[in-house]
Amino acid sequence: MTQEELLLLQKSLDEFLTLTSSNAEGISLKMPLKYSKYLAVYLEELEVYKNLLADKEKLFGQLFHHFKFEVDFKLDTLREIEAKISSDDRFNALLKSINYQEKVIKFLEKSLENLKNIPFTIKNFIEIMKFKNGC
Repeated sequence: MTQEELLLLQKSLDEFLTLTSSNAEGISLKMPLKYSKYLAVYLEELEVYKNLLADKEKLFGQLFHHFKFEVDFKLDTLREIEAKISSDDRFNALLKSINYQEKVIKFLEKSLENLKNIPFTIKNFIEIMKFKNGC
C-alpha cells in the first residue's frame, strides 16, 4: 500500500466515523460492509508484512554468508558481521519497508477496533442527543 493509498483510507475512515444526527443510522447499516472491506485490506497487508519479514531473513542469511566466506577481509565475530549487514543498502531498504508496513498494519488494526466499537459509539451518541433534547 502506498502512502497516498494509506492517506485516502484514513480520510475515508475519518469521514465514515464522523457521527451526526442525520447519518447515525446510515453508519450503523453500512458498518458491516466497511468492516469487511477493512478486514480484507488488513489480511492483504498482513501477508505483505509476513513476506517482507521472510525476505529480511533470507537477505540476512545471504549477507551473512557473503561477509563470512566470500569477502577478501576476515570478520571474526558475529558482531562484526552484523555491523556489515546493517550497513548494506539492500538490507536497510528492506528494514524501511518493514517499518512502513508495520505502520500500515497498526493503522488497520486500530481501524478494525474502531469499526467493531461503532455500535457502542452510536448508542452513546443517541443517549447524548436525548439528554441534550431533554428526553
